[in-house]
Amino acid sequence: MAKVQDRVSSIQDHIANRAAFQERGTADNPLAGYKSNIIWDDKLVALIAEIQPGMQKWGHVHRGADSMVFILEGEGEYILDENNTRPVKAGDVCFAPADQIHGVHNSGTAVIRYLCVEAPGPLQVEKA
Repeated sequence: MAKVQDRVSSIQDHIANRAAFQERGTADNPLAGYKSNIIWDDKLVALIAEIQPGMQKWGHVHRGADSMVFILEGEGEYILDENNTRPVKAGDVCFAPADQIHGVHNSGTAVIRYLCVEAPGPLQVEKA
């Protein structure tokens, strides 16, 4: 098992090094932006995601796992279900209980960046 200090990561380091993790979205691949796993194990997933303007992390569900999103930068919409969204901006916190559709759409003009924490693991993702 990894020691706690081996798993501590600096959010700023992940943001500064995002060029190594770029994944640009297209109409055929709406997983726009960058994703950097901070922790991914059988108990917890924590990552920083960055989504380019006009792109989105599609609505999806985690069976048996809650999801919390902390908007770090930018603005957009938090996807609540197939038909409903809520506006979000830097400083907002969004929560989706287990089995609820959620996602993030960048409806702004600049990058939206967020920290996402999901538990318990192991995490399973189903596109809604």
